[in-house]
Amino acid sequence: MITSAVRKWSLPLAVGEFCWHLSASNELSFIRYYSSRWNDFADDEQTIRGSCYGYRFFRQDESGASQWTVAQNLLRHDPFTRRAVLLMSQPLAASDIDARDVACASSLQFLLRDGRLDALLHMRSNDAFWGLPYDVFLFTMLQELMAAELGVELGTYYHSVGSLHLYAKHIQKARNVLEDTTWRDLGMPPLSCPDRLERFVAVERALRLGTSDAIRVVSELPDYWRGLAEVLACYSLTKQRNGSTSSLGTILNNSLYRHVLSSLADEEASIHK
Repeated sequence: MITSAVRKWSLPLAVGEFCWHLSASNELSFIRYYSSRWNDFADDEQTIRGSCYGYRFFRQDESGASQWTVAQNLLRHDPFTRRAVLLMSQPLAASDIDARDVACASSLQFLLRDGRLDALLHMRSNDAFWGLPYDVFLFTMLQELMAAELGVELGTYYHSVGSLHLYAKHIQKARNVLEDTTWRDLGMPPLSCPDRLERFVAVERALRLGTSDAIRVVSELPDYWRGLAEVLACYSLTKQRNGSTSSLGTILNNSLYRHVLSSLADEEASIHK
């Protein structure tokens, strides 16, 4: 997580994107809820064609299998396998020339070494200022999820990029981040209870759609998933204006991520002035 106040990295967006991928979705309306910038990547105003990594990881084929389950079964069958490679990019096509969005990430490989799960991500292109922090969050979360589901320890994450670049418009902002002293050394707890993943995804959907019992069901999740769901609950209260400053404050005061979410409290206060 990026805790620098200067960078203004969004934990709700990072967790929301994680849920979008877990849901095997390519729907623009889903991910646009967390950031309107996704509108710039849709060719048809309805779907994301390139960066929908979860759509390729978790979507089941005709046999009922997904890349994720096949990779997991390969690792269970042969802990020394080198075949657990999940592909995200598609073969080049003429339509890519004018496409708004072509997958930046190409492949994610899992390797079991000495009982620890390593992950090797390869990207063709990576924006060092905007994209990289969200990409590292997403793919290390997926690495940790796979390790938890396999019941093995977490290993090393390797991030390989063909073109890692910083746009001219971000140079001064990057300098400001380097000079910033507001960041905090804040770590996330180890991922646990992977069997409650589907329930967590369902809670995210309830919060995003604003169902009446959405905030209540957050408290029913195990500690790890509840912490992430509280991040989404804070965002929901702010975005949909369906809660009060006190309800947002109650969640924030008890949240492990309260320091990262502090800007949401300021936003909520300005809404109710």
